[in-house]
Amino acid sequence: MKKNPAINKNKLNTLAMATPIIIVGIFFSIFFVPYQAWAVTISQLTVEINTQPGETTEQTIQLYDDSLQGITVYPRVFNFTEDPNREGSALVLTDPADLKPDRDWIKFDSNRIDLPNDGTLVDFPYRIEVPPDAEPGTHLISLVFRTRPPTPEELAGSTILIGTNVVTNIFLKVAGATIDQIEADFQSGTYTNDDPNLSAAELKEFFKPKSFFIKPPVEFLLTVHNQGNTHQKPDGNIRIVNDLGLNVPEKLLVNENNRIVLPGTSRTFAVPSYGQGFMFGKYRAKLTLLYGNPLRSLTKEITFWIVPLLEMIILTLFILLLITIAHFRKQRRQYQDSKREKVREQKEEVRERQREQREAEREERLRREIEDLKNRQSPPAEPPPESWPPNENYPPTEPPPTPYAPPPPN
Repeated sequence: MKKNPAINKNKLNTLAMATPIIIVGIFFSIFFVPYQAWAVTISQLTVEINTQPGETTEQTIQLYDDSLQGITVYPRVFNFTEDPNREGSALVLTDPADLKPDRDWIKFDSNRIDLPNDGTLVDFPYRIEVPPDAEPGTHLISLVFRTRPPTPEELAGSTILIGTNVVTNIFLKVAGATIDQIEADFQSGTYTNDDPNLSAAELKEFFKPKSFFIKPPVEFLLTVHNQGNTHQKPDGNIRIVNDLGLNVPEKLLVNENNRIVLPGTSRTFAVPSYGQGFMFGKYRAKLTLLYGNPLRSLTKEITFWIVPLLEMIILTLFILLLITIAHFRKQRRQYQDSKREKVREQKEEVRERQREQREAEREERLRREIEDLKNRQSPPAEPPPESWPPNENYPPTEPPPTPYAPPPPN
């Protein structure tokens, strides 16, 4: 025999069991049968056990009566599966047609447990005898403790359950040719219903996939499909980065409560929303899940955009306003520069004319001074008489002879 208490774990959150659950299976026949209600608390709602074919494992469960009345409970063994109407919830199978041979592997010596009225914990030992030809994979077995003894009809295989029942669900993993394989559907989008009382599976109906957002937050939908023959507790994270580097990379944790995905079933996991404030650009969300034994990883990446249209419109208008102001200032500066250049050119023209005028006056004054200097040095020659005809011998060397003129008569 192998005693394996280290593998027993009190997983209060497995299969949506976030709080201690008391499953009440009350069925009515033609006549109503009144009964007294008791409250029985069990130490382990779920137990995970790894074993080998042909191996026997001893286990112990503790119970106590918190009604302090002193009651007796009766153990029975059934199978369980996922409730088809409630994803992530366990459904105990009591119909003989649904029961499997592996439930007969659970053995115990006492068919009744007396719980004292002082609330003392009572140990209930049991053992799991796995046959050598046991099928590898996870076997789902429920150990039910009832406050009423089984009726002859129940012992004969009837599905009637009367009384208050508490259940321990056993995940018995038999080694061998086990298959650890999961697939994941990973999407970004929004939820049209944000009721905090809804589970992740219920919120899935209100999920709207999308990859373009005008503002945060961004919601994610993660559904894991267990395609193997062993139960899985995938955990990991979603790493989100901005391609423009505008935001610090962030990690969102997945399955912090170690919820289980049964073989051949799917389960939706709640993922924290992402983003707040002003965000812009293309984002990449990379999902990494660890599962199986030995550990292996599953990765998947999606992209989405956040473009805040209102903020972008305001920013665009502001930029256009700045461009307009800058253009107006540039035009005004160019006009002022042109005006200053024109005034400068006019002043330059005036200075040029004044310079030319001063130059002309200086030249005229110089010319006059030269003429005055010449006039003082040599007087000008007398011009010849007008009556003198031009002669090549001009100027004459001597005066011409005076013609004779008779005297006038007396």
